[in-house]
Order: sequence, then C-alpha cells, then structure tokens
Amino acid sequence: MIHSAFLLSMVGVAWGLRHCRLSRLLGSGGKDQRKSLTISQRWLYALLALTVPPLTLLMSVVSILIMGPWEQGIPAWEGWLTYGLCWLILLYGGALGIDLLWYNHLILRQIRTWPQRTVQGQSCRILETPRRFSGLFGLWHSELVLSQGLLDQLQPAQVAAVLAHEKAHLFYSDIGWFALIHWLSRMFGFLPFTETLWKELLLLRELRADHWAAQRTDPFVLAESLVQVARYPLLYRSDLCATLGSEVPPSRLQERVQALLNPHVAQVKASRVWLILGSIFACGPLLLIPFHR
Repeated sequence: MIHSAFLLSMVGVAWGLRHCRLSRLLGSGGKDQRKSLTISQRWLYALLALTVPPLTLLMSVVSILIMGPWEQGIPAWEGWLTYGLCWLILLYGGALGIDLLWYNHLILRQIRTWPQRTVQGQSCRILETPRRFSGLFGLWHSELVLSQGLLDQLQPAQVAAVLAHEKAHLFYSDIGWFALIHWLSRMFGFLPFTETLWKELLLLRELRADHWAAQRTDPFVLAESLVQVARYPLLYRSDLCATLGSEVPPSRLQERVQALLNPHVAQVKASRVWLILGSIFACGPLLLIPFHR
C-alpha cells in the first residue's frame, strides 16, 4: 500500500508540474503570452517542463524496484502488484528504447548505401531526389545528407549556409540528446502537453542552430535557404534527425526568419543552475531508498 500510494503521489506531482503556470504557458500554445518570454527562457521552461516530470516518475519506478515488493504490515500481494506494475513500465521503456535504436540502425544502413561526396569540404551522402533536403542522421557517428535537388537548385552560398546549420546540430549533439528526451517523454506520454512541449522544444532547437550558423555565415542567405528548404515536408522521424526545414509550419517559419534577421534576440542559453536543480528534484525519489523497511 505504501509503494502504491507513493507511486500515485509521484504521478500527481508530475501532473502538477506540467500544470504549473510556466509549463501551462508553453503547453497552451499561447503566442501572445510566449512573446513576453525571451527565447532562452522559453528553452529553459520547455526543457524542464518536458523532462523533469517523466524523469521524476522514472526515478520513482526505479526506487520501488530497488526497494523490492516487501512492505511492512501489508499483504504480500499488494506489494507485488505495485512491484509488477513498475517492471511493466520499465519493460515498456526498454521496448521504446529498442525501437529507437533499431530505427536508427535501419536509417543509417539505408543512408550508407547512398553515394558519398565532398561538398565544400564536408563529406556527405547524396539523396537522389529533386526535393530540396538536408539533414543530420545517427545517434552517434552521424551522417550528413544533402539531396541532389538542393545541390542543383541552391546557390553555393546558400549551400554553405545549409552546411553551417547542420554543423550546429553536430556541435550541440542534438540528435542524441533529443532522442533521449523523446524516449523519456514517450515513456510517460499520458502526461499533459507532452506533444506540444516537444514541438516547442524542436522549434527552439532549430532557433539555436540558426543562431549558431548565422554567426558563421550570412544570416540573410541562411534565411533564404530556410525558406527554400522548408517547402518540403520532413522525410524521417524528428527524434532521429535534425534538418534545416524540420517541423516548420508557416507561423514557425516566420518566427525563425525573423530571428535570423534579428540575431541579437535569438540567442539560446539555458541556466545550468536550473538544469542541475531540476535534475536533483527528479532524482529525489531515490533518497527514500535508505529509509525503506
């Protein structure tokens, strides 16, 4: 009974964290309200709101598994019921992780059959399609992909801007981190605003990459390239690739272009103090293990 009450209380805590004012501010998708926040604030709030609640639940599940099914003063079946539920949750997370790794393997195996070419000093794979497409793939040993249509239709300066954007994703190790975040959020996908916060974080990831690239190339050329590439839909899962034109509906495309034209407001930095505090809070359930009897 104690373990089940503890798990239910942690679900309530995680649910409440998502429903707190700042999480709800982002989760509701209110553009007018978000305008009052800087991009760095939006990044921090979205990252914490998306990761801390499911991580808290995961640590709660792990702590119950470590403590075992035995509880003092209650029937054995009640302890085993909660214990078994925690194992099911963990097995579900493991299945999601295997699916992620397998899909990553399939993508890379397919990509590595495509012709390899050096474009402006950068080794990349060529996708034979008239679509304008660029992307970085792979949780590790990432592969850069450019379409033949992009190389044929964009000017050399625009191609250089596209390469700079993809290098930004490589610099921040975006694919690995975002695959981990998406795995965690899918594991506890019943929490409110999960999909909305995920899309918000994807947008902010692209804004961060745009800002990094704009410091190394002409932001106006990068904006032109973005408009050209964003006309085509994303070809692969957003948690396993990072592309210049990923997840860009018209409103978000406009926001990215405006950020490129005003680079001084587009900088994305997250306070490490808040990230550390969020991690400590999420690991709080593990502190109960020494007091278990």
